[in-house]
Amino acid sequence: MQLIDTHTHLYAEAFDEDRDLMIQRALDTGITDFFIPAIDSTYTDRMLSLEKQYPDQMHLMTGVHPTHIKENYKKELDHVSSLLEQRTFCAIGEIGMDLYWDKTFVKEQQEAFDLQIQWAKKYKLPVMMTSGTSKFLKGDPQAGLTLIDTHSDFFIGKLQITPVPVAHDAREPVQFVVRAEGLTLGVLTDLGTVTRHVIECYKQCDGLIVESNHDIRMLANGPYSSALKKRVGGAWGHLNNAQMLYFLKNIQLSQLQQLVIGHISQKNNSVSLVRAAISEVGNQLASISYATQDEGFLWVKLKI
Repeated sequence: MQLIDTHTHLYAEAFDEDRDLMIQRALDTGITDFFIPAIDSTYTDRMLSLEKQYPDQMHLMTGVHPTHIKENYKKELDHVSSLLEQRTFCAIGEIGMDLYWDKTFVKEQQEAFDLQIQWAKKYKLPVMMTSGTSKFLKGDPQAGLTLIDTHSDFFIGKLQITPVPVAHDAREPVQFVVRAEGLTLGVLTDLGTVTRHVIECYKQCDGLIVESNHDIRMLANGPYSSALKKRVGGAWGHLNNAQMLYFLKNIQLSQLQQLVIGHISQKNNSVSLVRAAISEVGNQLASISYATQDEGFLWVKLKI
């Protein structure tokens, strides 16, 4: 089976110290292709340099990340337009709506999102989104787009993908369960409530990535603003350690070969607190990894 990394900002400063080593580890593991979404114009030279160094492995996108839509957004969009006229990209991205940190430029985000979708249609570049997300677009938003039915499986090659609607502060957000070769991998981050539907969809996983974003007390006493604390800790925010434990206690742990607990907040949580929370079911788990913001986690394998 061919393995690809669908979304990685390998050109970012965080990878400067060990970028080549990390890429080689991925190649050695069997990752053959890396799809590189853009952030804004300040990273274009870095992206082009990375592509020049790894021309067969790196596939560049162009676009303006929604959190980088600021006062100068029109200049940023002009930069993207110019790049699209000069060369070929595999997609336009990273685009969409992102109101997690700030709602100051919500109208500008909508304008940029709509324009970049029009460019994707013009240059016949693929765009996939849920129907709810498409409602942010003007005109006939569904024309030329692939809309994800949040209650129906779809296939990419041999991968059977189940979209799972979750409670999060976005337009019809989904997480995914992926099946192939008799194995089931669940990816579950960015949700504020563990619903019955979520439990049912993730009940029988061989591999699972689940968030344990914050400790309730640390969030309450931490540096975030009152509004951000309310959003992160609310029903449409992120899972706390207790919610993560509740979720694990309601799925079949006996089948789970690899568990990765991720999206652990630097400011509102710690690995030691997550370990303490999970200790109640720790003896039922074959393997546990913790993915922090700085360190991430190493590749893990599932046995067929």
